[in-house]
Amino acid sequence: MKTEAAKGHAAAEGRPGRANSWAAPVFFLLLAVVSLLLHFEKSRWQRQALEARQQLDAIAGAGPIEEIKAQRSRFYKIQYYLGYPSITSNAVVNLVRRLSTTIPLQHVRDLQIEPGLQDLSFRVTVMILAGKAENAWLAASAFCEEMRNFPEITQISLARMSPLSGAAGVDRLHFFSVTGQAEMR
Repeated sequence: MKTEAAKGHAAAEGRPGRANSWAAPVFFLLLAVVSLLLHFEKSRWQRQALEARQQLDAIAGAGPIEEIKAQRSRFYKIQYYLGYPSITSNAVVNLVRRLSTTIPLQHVRDLQIEPGLQDLSFRVTVMILAGKAENAWLAASAFCEEMRNFPEITQISLARMSPLSGAAGVDRLHFFSVTGQAEMR
């Protein structure tokens, strides 16, 4: 009994006994295994990062993206410059066609259309034969209101012009100017 008490007393004092003799190597073995697993995982992530970097360098290094961007910009510039006359003439023809449905041709005295980069500026001089100025103003404002309903017209205004003087029946002729802008579609 003395020997077992001595062993228990020795273990209590911190001296290695039979039970603690293999705990330290198991602990170091577990540390070594965990360390190997961590090193393996680190090398796997580094290999994936290196492959991703090589793929990115291959894409960026070849330069096809910049070349394609340059080709597209040249294409759109050429299309704009080559297509501008036809787009402009189509927009002018459509505007004149729409105006002719709204304002009878005998009332149009002058028509000016100036194409811009993306819109058309226009000015229509309208001649209305009416006894009173109020009746002429109502007729001109009716023309202007119909033109406001055009989807391509963005701005429009109506102004009264000074009448011609000295001619017979001039007091019955009234002139109005309709100015505005229309989009090129």
